[in-house]
Amino acid sequence: MEVFLASIATEEYVSMASALTEMGATNKDVDVMAFAKDLEKIFSSIQDLDIELIVATARDTTTNATAVSANIVVDERQMNALFLDVVS
Repeated sequence: MEVFLASIATEEYVSMASALTEMGATNKDVDVMAFAKDLEKIFSSIQDLDIELIVATARDTTTNATAVSANIVVDERQMNALFLDVVS
């Protein structure tokens, strides 16, 4: 698990693929190099997503209480393409 988590931070996809295989997340006879390339493609697609962060605040003048909300907006076409890559 430590190797897997470290590989996410360092973007070492071969280590990530090996760690996932060792943890039982794949079949035993998986091609680790091909799996690593697939992982790199997926993570690259995630990093390339057009994301918009919308933050809103409101203050109640009688109680001086403040409310903050945030929403993340993602391009649905990009998300659909990413999901199709994952399931194929």
